[in-house]
Amino acid sequence: MVSSWIHEHLPGRDEVVVLECEVDRWTSVRGFGAGGLSLREQERAKTFELRAARTSFIVGRTLLRELLGAAAGVHPCSFRLDPDAHGKLHFEPESRWQFSVSHTERWVVIALAERRDLGVDVECQDLAFMSRDFPTEALAPTELDRHWHLPAELRAEHFLETWVMKESYVKGLGIGMAKEFSSFDVRKVPDWEFFLFHPDADHLGCLASRGKPTEIRRLSWSP
Repeated sequence: MVSSWIHEHLPGRDEVVVLECEVDRWTSVRGFGAGGLSLREQERAKTFELRAARTSFIVGRTLLRELLGAAAGVHPCSFRLDPDAHGKLHFEPESRWQFSVSHTERWVVIALAERRDLGVDVECQDLAFMSRDFPTEALAPTELDRHWHLPAELRAEHFLETWVMKESYVKGLGIGMAKEFSSFDVRKVPDWEFFLFHPDADHLGCLASRGKPTEIRRLSWSP
């Protein structure tokens, strides 16, 4: 259980904790079981056709439950995590804890804070692929203009940075894909701060926070 470990690292006032967990490391210690999930979550896990995606979902939801349970002082299986119409999860007994989850096949990343709107995203940094094919229709006109004025060799990296910033921002708003990505320039949105980070050399993440935290603490999951 993560409970005793996370108690030492819970975010204080105006702080944000970003917890990074490598999926393979988790499964090597904890296995592939979904016993810590609700029946609804177990049924959702079965809908993932690819084993890697299913495993990442199970690890992410199990770790999230243990993290929130430790923060609220309740058992990880004792509360509901229900999505709203936009897919945003809500922690029923303790609404003061705000959180966001993102995962790839290799990484699960969870951001946690008290009474602060936030969002987190992590993506595989496949710049070779993105150099050939990326959805510029996701960019606002000012972003598109900035994109084409960059040297060709920098465009893919800049686009990925913009993408993770947009993903984390709309997750922080709690509206998911209901907001068209092309409708806003993410580097010009008011009242939000963005922090880019690399879980490893092949992945890029971003934390979006309404207002600037006094501290952001990145933690690696430890069994």
